[in-house]
Amino acid sequence: MYQLQANPTYTVQSEGGGGIIKQEGRIEPTSTEVILLPQHPFPILRYVKLSPFAFAPERATDLAAGLDLKSAYDYMLPSQDRTLVLTDLAIQVPHGTYARIAQRSSMALGKSIAVGGGVIDADYRGNIGVILFNFSHQNWRIGSGDKIAQLICEKIEYPAVMEVEMSTFNEVPTRRGQQGFGSTGT
Repeated sequence: MYQLQANPTYTVQSEGGGGIIKQEGRIEPTSTEVILLPQHPFPILRYVKLSPFAFAPERATDLAAGLDLKSAYDYMLPSQDRTLVLTDLAIQVPHGTYARIAQRSSMALGKSIAVGGGVIDADYRGNIGVILFNFSHQNWRIGSGDKIAQLICEKIEYPAVMEVEMSTFNEVPTRRGQQGFGSTGT
């Protein structure tokens, strides 16, 4: 858990001849400096276990992109079918990100199990469920505590949406234009 320091480090921005200068360190502010709030040394994904059956999301290695998600319950995933597998976790992603649920390569290659859906909006606070598809010809048992997917925090932009007329839409033509599937080769 992150704890506040008695003497926190601040980021200071001041106008210099070449633009904005940033310095890190403990400071005594002057009237020409703007003090930014102390920052966590890294982004934090907050989570809540919604039941005693939930497992904490875990990173398998220090540099793994995804956090492993585990099933809270036992399931039977029928052949050629899909199932919603609950984790009994609720999350709060770092500011400026959303969570993407991605499949585990070992499940895709070894068991023909794929993840469907997969976007968790920053404002969602409910139970994280993972849609699993079984493309194999065998039923697949999921046990409580089995790794079922990866949770990846990805940066996101929230652009404004504007409807425009077709005449202004094509003001900046592209080489591809409206050519769709297969238009760039196979």
